[in-house]
Amino acid sequence: MKPTLLLCVAAVAIMVLGGCASTGGSKSPGANANDSAKVAQAPTAKDIIARYKKVIYGGDGSRKQLSMTMKGTLAFEQFNLEGPFVSYSMAPDSNVTNIEIMGSKLSNGCHKGVCWSQQPGGRTTILSGDAAALQLQQADYNQWDHPERYYTSLEIVEPADGKESPNHKIKAVKKNGDTDYYHFSKENGQMVAAVIEGETAQGRMQVAMQFKNYKEFNGMMIPTELTESVPQGTLKLTFNEVSFAPIADDKFAKPD
Repeated sequence: MKPTLLLCVAAVAIMVLGGCASTGGSKSPGANANDSAKVAQAPTAKDIIARYKKVIYGGDGSRKQLSMTMKGTLAFEQFNLEGPFVSYSMAPDSNVTNIEIMGSKLSNGCHKGVCWSQQPGGRTTILSGDAAALQLQQADYNQWDHPERYYTSLEIVEPADGKESPNHKIKAVKKNGDTDYYHFSKENGQMVAAVIEGETAQGRMQVAMQFKNYKEFNGMMIPTELTESVPQGTLKLTFNEVSFAPIADDKFAKPD
């Protein structure tokens, strides 16, 4: 794979990182017990999302922290390449992810309604249309509080082969017809996989993700391994540091 194409894949990865990196589950046994009873009663898609929020944040499912910083490494394992990344998120809708790989720096983000993508080679593009809408959704710190803002329908999809699945699969259709899929564990309510499609600064993409190796950070269970696959390649993000401390506004500055 050519270096420029590798960097484009990395740019797509950091675009979706903001909205999906904080998926996880709480240790609260009370919440899991109550939610298990609900799952047994043929839940709706909204029920599954409500359970998911409680499992992540505990209590009533509302997010307590107003900001989050995540650091780790991004690796193209098949090419033996890796580099550091840092992702900053802040309510209500600010998110920036910066990576360094193959001697290049890339930044994707949204702040105060403006979204951008830094292309391989250093050029920064202001996004518009569906590409901006997709990135704004990923930047929404509390997007699961109002999925109707992004999706016209949410429905549970049963396995095509008719066999029992360990996960609930939710089909989420946007106003423009783009369709995302989310997989939630029936056992613990965690999001274990997702497929996101839409326009990006690198063109139209479909990104398949898997979330693994959950660990606790300040009461939240966060998947510390995220595998992303696109037609051009597969990469792995490993999170090793998470902080909920306030973030300075200059961290969300758009690169020149």
